[in-house]
Amino acid sequence: MEIRRIGRLCGLCGLQRTNGPAYLIVQRARGEGTRPTQSWATRRMLARRLTATRQLATSPFRVLLSGGLEPQTAQELTVPVETTLAEGTRVVRKLEVFIVRGEDEKLAAYENHCPHAGGPLNWLPDKFLSRSKRHLLCTRHGAHFAIHDGACVRGPCVGSSLNPLPITVDAATGDVCVSEQSLLDLCANGGGAFIEEELACDSTGGGGGGG
Repeated sequence: MEIRRIGRLCGLCGLQRTNGPAYLIVQRARGEGTRPTQSWATRRMLARRLTATRQLATSPFRVLLSGGLEPQTAQELTVPVETTLAEGTRVVRKLEVFIVRGEDEKLAAYENHCPHAGGPLNWLPDKFLSRSKRHLLCTRHGAHFAIHDGACVRGPCVGSSLNPLPITVDAATGDVCVSEQSLLDLCANGGGAFIEEELACDSTGGGGGGG
């Protein structure tokens, strides 16, 4: 099976963001902001704590995070979402999301994409909360968002909101679960916080006779 890695253009500076193998730019992808290369690489490495999110999309639900979160903490995840494009191309979209818990027992999940200038909210891995830990904070331009619903309450994009990812929490285990449909919907209607990899079947796998 051949995989072609696909990246996206930065919405602020127009530069291609690359880490590791070369990327083929997809012009339809929406832009996002920039961050230092080293912190992004570190973030990507730590965000690959996928554990149960590596499950194939054969079940209507999957576990995003086992055991829940401690109060006033957050965790970012890169979630692989397989889908088929309109032209029939099979792809996997590595969606950037984070799960957050405030002072109470309630958890929320959002796409890691700021509605102000695009791009991720955090500069450092899992650092999404303000100093008071009462709000989510975009570290680039200072936008503050309510933890419970993602609404911007202070900063340059008041009236806008983060794109939510509906989740359920298992009362017995604390596991955070999400439906496959919710992941597909966020990829289709969110801010485009994903890297897309095209999956092309090996020509020897199911085609015609040998040659």
